[in-house]
Amino acid sequence: MTYSNEVIPAHPRVCVSGPANHLSKRHPEQVSCSFDHCIASTSSEANLRSVYCNSSSVTESGRCDTNVITTYPKWALTFENQLSLDFRTKQTDALLLYTDDGGIQGNFYALTIADGRLQLDFRLGDESNDLATQRAVITMRVDDVPVNDNRWHRLTLFQAWENVKLQLDDTVLFKILTQHSFVFGNLKTCSDVFVGGVPKDIHLLAAMSSPLKRHTKTFAGAVKNLVYRLYPQGVTSPQLLESIGMRQSDDDYCKPTTIAGKEEHFCKNDGVCYSTNEGPKCDCSLSDFDGRRCEQVKIDAELSFFGQEWLGYDVSNNSGATIRSRFENITFVFKTVHGRQTLFVGGDRLNYVHVTIDDGSLVATSKFEGTEKRLIRIFNEYPSGRYDDDQWHTVSVTRTLTLV
Repeated sequence: MTYSNEVIPAHPRVCVSGPANHLSKRHPEQVSCSFDHCIASTSSEANLRSVYCNSSSVTESGRCDTNVITTYPKWALTFENQLSLDFRTKQTDALLLYTDDGGIQGNFYALTIADGRLQLDFRLGDESNDLATQRAVITMRVDDVPVNDNRWHRLTLFQAWENVKLQLDDTVLFKILTQHSFVFGNLKTCSDVFVGGVPKDIHLLAAMSSPLKRHTKTFAGAVKNLVYRLYPQGVTSPQLLESIGMRQSDDDYCKPTTIAGKEEHFCKNDGVCYSTNEGPKCDCSLSDFDGRRCEQVKIDAELSFFGQEWLGYDVSNNSGATIRSRFENITFVFKTVHGRQTLFVGGDRLNYVHVTIDDGSLVATSKFEGTEKRLIRIFNEYPSGRYDDDQWHTVSVTRTLTLV
């Protein structure tokens, strides 16, 4: 089965409005706005016998057919616990595994890949451990072994009272906890074990023991031999409860074929190919073509607004209603003769992107929940110094969330 990742729009409501004459037509002049939000943290919290998953649906551009997330039964943690699995990936950053106590005491285990290295972030115990209002997150990172080499790696996590061992292949790290309590949580309230990412229903909950993990890129790669303790079965391979977008094999359907000495690609005109259970498919969104193989020229559509109209997309019941990626891109084309107007509104009070025209200049405003508002103002250098010049302008807004 396949784990893959994609960029998902993160706006509960996306509206294009205002007295613009036309929208959505291609034009060579392009205006780009880029936001880089940072969330500061004192820790890195800021990045079945044989379960087989593969990453052949991941393209060179990083775009894939779907988010792939698998759910397994709760980890029955006691005072001596072990979890092991094998994995391989080409990714430099991803969430490999996550489970928590349901937000009761803020305890969790998160295995991530950060800058091509395996990293364990966790928190154990209860408030008796520390008088501080926020108990620290403990981080163990295996710097000596790169894991984004698409080779199989064996991972073992062991915890017994104050002793924690993280083993990756032949490299072993030890940690002795200086605290009084080592309890993880109640089995009734603990979350399931998530491999590859966190499901959308968890994203919509207010209480996550490590909420910033919702911003971590989903895993694209292969996982097998997942083993941990279940109740009442004991230590065993867990049964898969639910999966989204899982592939059944690692067959690469996107390999080019050679016909009369010439390489033939399945997707035409710069379309991006990815493999699925049904064979190859094409992502044509970054090209000027449509169709099954990106073979059909896109037909531009223009919308006219006269001051009282607006166009909206309600995705509040969709998984895209919450942020699930550190990177987003919004692109549209407009022309107008009005100096003050709203072009684009997406998001809510805590998390949004706005694009407006203010006195002829273009203003882009962005905010992630937990960050300060960022604003970019752009003036047109040619020909009139303004964007209300009745000429077509292409706007591209890019924003990234950096966890530090």
